Amino acid sequence: RNCGDNGCKEKGENGNLHRRMRCLDGDTGVHIGEGMMELNLLFKIAGVGILISVIHMALKQAGKEDMAHLCTLAAFALVLLWIVQLLGRLFRTVQDVFRLT
Repeated sequence: RNCGDNGCKEKGENGNLHRRMRCLDGDTGVHIGEGMMELNLLFKIAGVGILISVIHMALKQAGKEDMAHLCTLAAFALVLLWIVQLLGRLFRTVQDVFRLT
């Protein structure tokens, strides 16, 4: 696979060609900058955890323990959705590496 100015055939998440990435090795398709999304996802998960813990404590102090648990459950579902999407991308990458498609 070739990237950058050579005309990359690999599509990004939204279907657009990922012109911002540059190949380290044209044959293997290893790209610079792909790990940044996983780092951003980690920070998003941490932010949701901190925010939900504050909301949970505030609702519990107000006597609305049911709403506190509901907010925690909703945040858990959101984070689980992000992780499932990331795992799907991991499986697609493994298929591409071993040419299992």
